[in-house]
Amino acid sequence: MINIILADDHDLVRDALKQALERERDMCVIDEASNGQQLIDVCDRLIPDIILLDLFMPEMDGIEVLPKLMRLQPTPEIVMLSMCTEEPYLSQTINMGASGYFSKDCDLCELIDGVRLIYKQRYSNNKAPRFSRNIMEKMFYMRLDQNDRKGIDNLSKREFQIMTQILNGRNVSEIAESFFISPKTVSVHKTNLMKKLRTENDIELYKTGIRYGIVAH
Repeated sequence: MINIILADDHDLVRDALKQALERERDMCVIDEASNGQQLIDVCDRLIPDIILLDLFMPEMDGIEVLPKLMRLQPTPEIVMLSMCTEEPYLSQTINMGASGYFSKDCDLCELIDGVRLIYKQRYSNNKAPRFSRNIMEKMFYMRLDQNDRKGIDNLSKREFQIMTQILNGRNVSEIAESFFISPKTVSVHKTNLMKKLRTENDIELYKTGIRYGIVAH
């Protein structure tokens, strides 16, 4: 069971997230907080696996409370969840130890999938931060040179989604299950996107991700 604490100053947001997460058989929202200080108080009693942390909250915002959370033992995985997806907040929170950054307007299934991936890699020695698709797309596009942009512009929405899943370490079967399509269809999309990006194999695709800061190394 993945034990989760929700930290957001909007009651409606917390209620919607709690309902969505608790529909999943492997997830449980063990407590909530509406501000940074309340979150610290909650964590004095409970140590969750995952904290979904809003960036802007009263009485210590996400930036202020994050270092305190990183000192907890065992340290929970912190997933930033915010409408703000701009720098410097994105890089700052990841550099401070957050395990992921998701936009509040991402699909719920994308967030749930991300929580599972972060939990799965919790005790891995090769942890990479996870991002919602719209953030990854923005990061990737901003760092492309002019020639590479021609390739990325030609990717369909589904091809880009599958590329980001591959760069997040997911195999063909896992991607197929996530998008409710067949592994064969995923393989076709993968072949097409690699051709458009002029990459010959997975290693070259990962190198592209590393070059543009999408994959940790």
